[in-house]
Amino acid sequence: MRKALLVLGMHRSGTSAMAGALDRMGATVGTQLVGPGRNNAGGYYESRPILNAMEELLQACGSFWHDWRPLDLSAAPDDELAAIREKLLKHLDDEFGAASLFTVKDPRNCRAVGFWRDLLQSFDSEVFAIVVVRRPTAVWRSLEIRNGIGFDKAALLWLRHMLDAEAATRDVPRVFIDYDALLTDPYATLVRVGEVLGESWTADAVSERLAEHIKPSLRHHAGDADRKSELDALAPWFNVVWETLARYAAEGRTDGDEATLDAVAADFARCSAPFAQHFAAIEQLVAGLERDLGRIRSVAEQAAARLAPAPPAKPRQAAAPATEPAAPKRPDPVAQAAFARSREALAGDRAEEALAAAREAAEKAPDHAGFATHLGHLLLRAGLRDEARAALVSAVERAPDLAAAQFRLAQLEHADGRLTEALDRIGRAMALRPGEASYVEFASRLSRKARAATARAKPVESAAAEPAEPAPETTPPE
Repeated sequence: MRKALLVLGMHRSGTSAMAGALDRMGATVGTQLVGPGRNNAGGYYESRPILNAMEELLQACGSFWHDWRPLDLSAAPDDELAAIREKLLKHLDDEFGAASLFTVKDPRNCRAVGFWRDLLQSFDSEVFAIVVVRRPTAVWRSLEIRNGIGFDKAALLWLRHMLDAEAATRDVPRVFIDYDALLTDPYATLVRVGEVLGESWTADAVSERLAEHIKPSLRHHAGDADRKSELDALAPWFNVVWETLARYAAEGRTDGDEATLDAVAADFARCSAPFAQHFAAIEQLVAGLERDLGRIRSVAEQAAARLAPAPPAKPRQAAAPATEPAAPKRPDPVAQAAFARSREALAGDRAEEALAAAREAAEKAPDHAGFATHLGHLLLRAGLRDEARAALVSAVERAPDLAAAQFRLAQLEHADGRLTEALDRIGRAMALRPGEASYVEFASRLSRKARAATARAKPVESAAAEPAEPAPETTPPE
């Protein structure tokens, strides 16, 4: 039977360092990994497919990576849960089918340990838990700097992840690791992990394989060991849980520890029950608005860059023109007449006649972006979306700064259910023609629809907490 190492711990607690060390000791993390980032130059040692699947799971349950409520798997539709499970089983087989020892690491898993235990057992694996604990003030400081998460919310996130990870692993082989100890004495730490796993990892072997991976410079935020009074002022839970888990890591469990943690968990649940759903709904709404604003801001910046005046060309000696400059090319008169007939028919609500004339105008003047835009509009009205897309895309290619073409493409993307793309296109149109009432009204409709979809689907900000800790990105990693 395979050995599956479930690396657990709050975001920014050192789970990446732990997973990387395990990978070097032979417990592979796979190949499809989240790449290194600004907040974790050494890499996250985290599977991108698993991260994406966990984001899907959180969304299906009406949650997100920075949610401090318990994860309610029963809230997920059965078919979505089954599809996520099958997707993960396929990934496990593809990545670890031939492995005898492998590592699964994602801080999101702290709130879904039961789901992962069932999944890994279905994959014919014996589950081991490696729980990384770190001084909460250091975690909170790191989250504040990387994700802008305030002290109070970071405290609740830390409490939820650590309580859930500890409670859900009591009946499996497990080991608690203090992140500071991992950095200061990685050799003794990994030897202790190997003992729990039944692996003969000697200090010499650990030293050889961990060279240049574990070093004190990985600690970006040491935290403040003297903030006990501030923690107690917030709630006594945090110091109680930290001191208990730190003792787990240093000395092992003692009688009464589990009862102490259970009492904190019960108190936490009782106190948060009246307002947890309310604050979660607010956070989801804010996340949706921030995504909408981010898209619009990005589109506006791109449009501004396209519209910026080109740098002056280097002066060069001009040759005397042999002939007079050519006058701007005017559209074919037949095409102009067809376009006029199309507009007249459209005004008279003669749709078929208007479309036939628009086709004639576009055929007679194939390089005229305005005629292509008009044709695309009428094709869209007629429900001929594929033809409409071809006409409108050709118009945009010929005249990227034609606001009407961008607007009609936004309408088409909306009709095709592609809300993100529709927001992108209407943003471009508004940047090209600021203040156009029809554009503003359509953009408002799209924003309302995006917020409504957010409220229904309760999507996630992968704030890339750990990867994208997403994302996303995604959804940031740890």
